[in-house]
Amino acid sequence: MLKKKYPDNQVSVVETLTAKYGEAAVAKGLVTAKRATNSKDIAAKLQAEQLLGWLNSEKSVKDVFMLLKIADDGVLFAISRKMETLDEYINLFNTKNPQR
Repeated sequence: MLKKKYPDNQVSVVETLTAKYGEAAVAKGLVTAKRATNSKDIAAKLQAEQLLGWLNSEKSVKDVFMLLKIADDGVLFAISRKMETLDEYINLFNTKNPQR
Protein backbone atom coordinates (compact mmCIF):
# COMPACT_ATOMS: atom_id res chain seq x y z
CA MET A 1 0.00 0.00 0.00
CA LEU A 2 2.75 2.46 0.88
CA LYS A 3 4.66 1.43 -2.22
CA LYS A 4 1.68 2.33 -4.43
CA LYS A 5 1.21 5.69 -2.74
CA TYR A 6 4.93 6.58 -2.72
CA PRO A 7 6.56 4.54 -5.52
CA ASP A 8 9.86 6.47 -5.41
CA ASN A 9 10.33 6.09 -1.66
CA GLN A 10 12.37 3.01 -0.70
CA VAL A 11 11.25 2.13 2.83
CA SER A 12 11.91 -1.35 4.17
CA VAL A 13 9.65 -3.31 6.49
CA VAL A 14 12.33 -3.16 9.18
CA GLU A 15 12.58 0.62 8.88
CA THR A 16 8.81 0.95 9.15
CA LEU A 17 8.62 -1.32 12.20
CA THR A 18 11.59 0.43 13.82
CA ALA A 19 10.05 3.86 13.30
CA LYS A 20 6.88 2.71 15.05
CA TYR A 21 8.21 0.42 17.81
CA GLY A 22 11.94 1.15 18.22
CA GLU A 23 15.09 -0.87 17.59
CA ALA A 24 14.95 -2.96 20.77
CA ALA A 25 11.31 -4.00 20.36
CA VAL A 26 11.84 -4.98 16.72
CA ALA A 27 14.97 -6.95 17.61
CA LYS A 28 13.12 -8.84 20.36
CA GLY A 29 10.16 -9.52 18.10
CA LEU A 30 12.36 -10.88 15.33
CA VAL A 31 14.13 -13.28 17.71
CA THR A 32 10.74 -14.54 18.89
CA ALA A 33 9.47 -14.86 15.31
CA LYS A 34 12.59 -16.83 14.32
CA ARG A 35 11.61 -19.46 16.90
CA ALA A 36 8.17 -20.03 15.34
CA THR A 37 7.97 -22.50 12.47
CA ASN A 38 5.59 -20.42 10.38
CA SER A 39 7.59 -17.18 10.58
CA LYS A 40 11.22 -18.20 10.98
CA ASP A 41 12.25 -17.66 7.34
CA ILE A 42 10.87 -14.15 6.98
CA ALA A 43 12.03 -13.23 10.48
CA ALA A 44 15.57 -14.37 9.64
CA LYS A 45 15.53 -12.20 6.50
CA LEU A 46 14.22 -9.20 8.41
CA GLN A 47 16.80 -9.68 11.15
CA ALA A 48 19.56 -9.85 8.53
CA GLU A 49 18.23 -6.60 7.10
CA GLN A 50 18.31 -5.00 10.55
CA LEU A 51 21.86 -6.20 11.24
CA LEU A 52 23.12 -5.09 7.82
CA GLY A 53 21.48 -1.71 8.34
CA TRP A 54 23.48 -1.24 11.52
CA LEU A 55 26.66 -2.46 9.86
CA ASN A 56 26.18 -0.21 6.82
CA SER A 57 25.63 2.78 9.09
CA GLU A 58 28.93 1.88 10.80
CA LYS A 59 27.50 1.11 14.22
CA SER A 60 30.02 -0.38 16.61
CA VAL A 61 29.16 -3.29 18.88
CA LYS A 62 28.94 -0.79 21.74
CA ASP A 63 26.55 1.37 19.69
CA VAL A 64 24.25 -1.61 19.14
CA PHE A 65 24.50 -2.59 22.82
CA MET A 66 23.30 0.90 23.73
CA LEU A 67 20.69 0.95 20.96
CA LEU A 68 19.15 -2.27 22.23
CA LYS A 69 19.17 -0.97 25.82
CA ILE A 70 20.60 -4.25 27.07
CA ALA A 71 21.84 -2.65 30.29
CA ASP A 72 18.19 -1.96 31.19
CA ASP A 73 17.65 -5.72 31.53
CA GLY A 74 19.86 -5.85 34.62
CA VAL A 75 20.92 -9.33 35.65
CA LEU A 76 18.50 -10.85 33.15
CA PHE A 77 20.57 -9.54 30.23
CA ALA A 78 22.13 -12.99 29.74
CA ILE A 79 18.80 -14.55 28.78
CA SER A 80 17.47 -11.53 26.92
CA ARG A 81 16.29 -11.84 23.33
CA LYS A 82 18.12 -8.58 22.73
CA MET A 83 21.35 -10.33 23.73
CA GLU A 84 20.75 -12.91 21.00
CA THR A 85 20.50 -10.05 18.50
CA LEU A 86 23.71 -8.51 19.82
CA ASP A 87 25.46 -11.87 19.47
CA GLU A 88 24.34 -12.09 15.83
CA TYR A 89 25.62 -8.55 15.26
CA ILE A 90 28.98 -9.31 16.88
CA ASN A 91 29.42 -12.29 14.55
CA LEU A 92 28.54 -10.19 11.50
CA PHE A 93 30.70 -7.27 12.66
CA ASN A 94 33.73 -9.48 13.26
CA THR A 95 33.29 -11.20 9.90
CA LYS A 96 33.22 -7.86 8.07
CA ASN A 97 35.88 -6.20 10.26
CA PRO A 98 38.46 -8.87 11.14
CA GLN A 99 41.12 -6.25 11.87
CA ARG A 100 39.20 -4.65 14.76
